[in-house]
Amino acid sequence: MNRLSTFVVAMLITTLSASVAHASLKDAMKVFKSGNWTVLRHTDPMKDTVNCTGIHKENYGIQLTEDSLYVSIRGGIQSVTLRFDDNPARSMRLADDIEKKINSVIISGTDFTELVSSNRLRVQVSTLVRGIANEDLDLTGIQSTLENIKAKCPAQKEEVKPAAVPLAPVSSAALTSCSTELKARMKAQGIKDKQIEAICK
Repeated sequence: MNRLSTFVVAMLITTLSASVAHASLKDAMKVFKSGNWTVLRHTDPMKDTVNCTGIHKENYGIQLTEDSLYVSIRGGIQSVTLRFDDNPARSMRLADDIEKKINSVIISGTDFTELVSSNRLRVQVSTLVRGIANEDLDLTGIQSTLENIKAKCPAQKEEVKPAAVPLAPVSSAALTSCSTELKARMKAQGIKDKQIEAICK
């Protein structure tokens, strides 16, 4: 098999794997949530391996893995520009063949390293059909989400709140009257009977 044929086969496998993974996420179990991210745990039915994927704001078109972020863009991706936080936008780059085939911008390598330490990501994509497409992602929670994914997505422990201790009932008499001893002390301090009566009503 020549190089070109090997490359084509690799692209087809990548495309099929991506579409199958996207479909299987619909039935995956939600095991962790942090900020705008939810981690889904799903098991490969053929290999029995556990796969962990983060999605952004319940959007299955934005998927986080251990080392990449996939942002689905319809309309035929041609070029990509990324901007992290309020830093200057990166230079525009042409979409690679895999991005074109799976209709998703892939953020990996040094871009991914910057992504996980950022609070905001803006993606601008030039497409064949839709013109310019934009995504603006609030990345809140991405670091703890990535940690969960790398740990094979254990289920999040629910916060246990202490049970409320009911207060002992207090009689209305206790709230509105004074003891004989207290009245005697007030009288000893020179407080007149009428004033004591008004205080202890």
